[in-house]
Amino acid sequence: MKYKGILLTLIGIIVAIILSRHPNFHNFVNSISILSYFGAIIIGIFFVSSITVATSVVSLVYLAQVQNPLFVALAAGLGALIGDSLIFRFVRNSLDEELKSLLNVVPYFRHKHLLRIFQNKYLAWFLPVAGAIIIASPFPDEVGVSLMGLSKIKPWRFALLSFILNTAGIYILLTAINQ
Repeated sequence: MKYKGILLTLIGIIVAIILSRHPNFHNFVNSISILSYFGAIIIGIFFVSSITVATSVVSLVYLAQVQNPLFVALAAGLGALIGDSLIFRFVRNSLDEELKSLLNVVPYFRHKHLLRIFQNKYLAWFLPVAGAIIIASPFPDEVGVSLMGLSKIKPWRFALLSFILNTAGIYILLTAINQ
């Protein structure tokens, strides 16, 4: 199948929307918070998705009220790293080529013109910096991870940045909300 990655992404979004509207899904995520720091890791995995970020934040805030917020942020940052790594691997392995192929089909968007912008040595820094800012923010990470994946950043650098940025962002969010 030519656009397998794009199709799987769309199916994943549809499934996530259906799950997020089901009351048992919210009960499941809230019950995970009972697992303490291990629960924070699981909640952190959900923190990176636009569909589950709101439920994750509520669960992390609750958990930070009964546990040390720094340790909750560290554990959730590890979970967010796991979630981001799954997205990063997907973007790096297939979505990049599929998007280039798809852009090539539409004459107006010939990907060569778009690629020239990001291959410019003065603008090449834009993708990883924009991605890092998005990952550090409380917004969902999909776009930021995709930008970093398309930038050809080394996986170990991405993992380190993802953990640090997510942990810092979660900690700032928890301390701001719990004050």
